[in-house]
Amino acid sequence: MRTISFIFIFAVFMLSAAAGAAQPRVFNDCIIFIPIDSRPITNMYTADTMRQAGYKIVVPPEELLGGTVNNGDPDKLWSWLNEAIKENSSCRAMVISTDALIYGSLVASRKHEIPEEVVLERAEGLRQIKARYPYMRIYAFSSIMRTPQMYDTGGKEPDYYKQCGVELYQYSAIMDRAEMNGGLTDEDIAQVKYLWSVIGEANISDWFGRREKNFAVNQKLIDLAREGVFDYLVIGRDDNAPLSQTHREGRKLKEYAADLDDTRFLNTSGIDEIAMLLMARADSDFRADLPFISVAYNDGAGKNTIPGFSDEPIGDTVEAYIRCVGGLQVKKPDHADLFVLVNTLADGINPFSGSESNRFTVREDARCFADMTERAVREGYPVTVADLAFYNGADNAMMAELEKRRLLSELMSYGGWNTATNSLGTAIGQGLTARFTPYNGRQQLLLTRYLDEWAYEANIRQILSGMLSTFSPDASGANLGSGLDNAGIACTNLTRAFMKEHMGSFDYDGDIKITLPWNRLFENRVELIQ
Repeated sequence: MRTISFIFIFAVFMLSAAAGAAQPRVFNDCIIFIPIDSRPITNMYTADTMRQAGYKIVVPPEELLGGTVNNGDPDKLWSWLNEAIKENSSCRAMVISTDALIYGSLVASRKHEIPEEVVLERAEGLRQIKARYPYMRIYAFSSIMRTPQMYDTGGKEPDYYKQCGVELYQYSAIMDRAEMNGGLTDEDIAQVKYLWSVIGEANISDWFGRREKNFAVNQKLIDLAREGVFDYLVIGRDDNAPLSQTHREGRKLKEYAADLDDTRFLNTSGIDEIAMLLMARADSDFRADLPFISVAYNDGAGKNTIPGFSDEPIGDTVEAYIRCVGGLQVKKPDHADLFVLVNTLADGINPFSGSESNRFTVREDARCFADMTERAVREGYPVTVADLAFYNGADNAMMAELEKRRLLSELMSYGGWNTATNSLGTAIGQGLTARFTPYNGRQQLLLTRYLDEWAYEANIRQILSGMLSTFSPDASGANLGSGLDNAGIACTNLTRAFMKEHMGSFDYDGDIKITLPWNRLFENRVELIQ
């Protein structure tokens, strides 16, 4: 048995090495892509990553995707998809958000009033696509509705969330825990009764009614995965917590899909990053490549860190994402196609990047991580950095150390933009495709990431928050109103200054333009102008 096992592993290694070395394509390099919405990170940046790697990416017009003033148009997206397949007969794969095709967008999945029979009929349409185009590889991803722990969600939840959002979360957490522990305690019953009175029966009915539709759709998608409609299906648990309705539904869907192995299906934490991971999987499948991925964590809590907006330790998510891209985790980086370095805080806390603790002043754990990164880069490993110390932005102290050591331009990829899972998945997916991306293309992708996640998210966004009244009297962080253009100009100027000060290791002499496409401060769009 040991001999057989060794021969098998050796054969897999040789096949993977040969596939990875064969950079010239012997396959068709076209992918149809339906993003989850129009945000740059979920749409433009993901598509650009694959274009830099040599792919033709066919994407719907932005007006069909969900944005700030509309929630997307699933009927028009279906029409577009059918036409796109006909007009791009060379395409042999698609990466598609089922949320976009069924509800219109991620936000629409939380607020729609679509009857259950309609959403299930739209899900069934994917079977028809596969029947008409059996050669088409379909990589699909869907979300389990999130369970925010806040009142103000910027209009991305039903209006009653402003009055009872926290109570809805607390109610769902009690029910999740009770279900796992065998029932409600007397204290639970009293708390549930109180929460029910605050939330109101009509709101509970609306919230759970929409979630039941979402659950039924996800069960339908799992059924389709069983039938072979999808080459791979991912159901992502949108922003959640270890105890929440999202976690509860995730448990039940795992049970429903217990017969599906992880070569066909994955139920994991996160959602915005899944398209990038599936792009990397499609790329590996095209190449018949089994990417070897090695992982190392910063000192301290490391892989046991349970970051904000997640219901599991980050080490579990890392393992899930490696399976998602069709990879194999290996202990040593010596023969790895990608060496993922995960930056977490020593104490396992995951604060907001705009908090007072995210300073440029060097910390011991930041220096430790920079040391680890420098050793890995100098030894020639293909290094990607998943910067998960803070959410919604980079770790200033760690990034300053990488800058000082001129390591920023030496990485394969970097991720530090939103939740820990969002950042991790983007870093892994982009890192794998970077193996086949020309050097200049990889540099542009890295520079874009740093200007977005280090310059903007961790620093400039907070500066703009203090300037809102100078943009227009009606401007707020969630809605810039008539101050949108002024905010974009200020953001561009601040980003130019940041780039001049911190991006000296990049050979880039072009200009940049920064816009705020969702008319809010939460995300921006970085354009490099050659």
